[in-house]
Amino acid sequence: MLKIVSVLLLSMLVPLLRAADETPAADAAKYPQDTPQKALDSIIKALEAKDYAYYISFMVLPVDKERMLKKHGSVQKYAESKADASQAAGMKNMVDVLKSLQKDGKTSEGTHEDKTAWTRFESGKEKLQLEKQADGRWVMNLRPPTDAPKDAGKK
Repeated sequence: MLKIVSVLLLSMLVPLLRAADETPAADAAKYPQDTPQKALDSIIKALEAKDYAYYISFMVLPVDKERMLKKHGSVQKYAESKADASQAAGMKNMVDVLKSLQKDGKTSEGTHEDKTAWTRFESGKEKLQLEKQADGRWVMNLRPPTDAPKDAGKK
């Protein structure tokens, strides 16, 4: 009986805790990330929709999320900063670059030493690297990718 009550209380607290940290609920139907291409499509979709809270919560590497949250203080404050008119041109430019990589980019794949899979989109000087997380989602690595490791397989 105590176990059932504990589970019920926890199920009621989870939405409250999520609201407290302002993290949106994951939505794989709206923003699928189970392949690199779907993840790139979803990143573009979220940024075009100005869904910056979702973007920071689920579409970037955890280390990048932590860095941005440390700078801004919360998911909501990050989202507000990106929605500000002074950021509009930069965010539009980011979407344009991502669309260019999506359309014209060549891809390469590989794994890091820790066996984490990655896919890189490249077109001219522009590069984007997505990395597969333990939960199966592909997320954006905000650090500029270096040259492909020697074990990278070209597509």
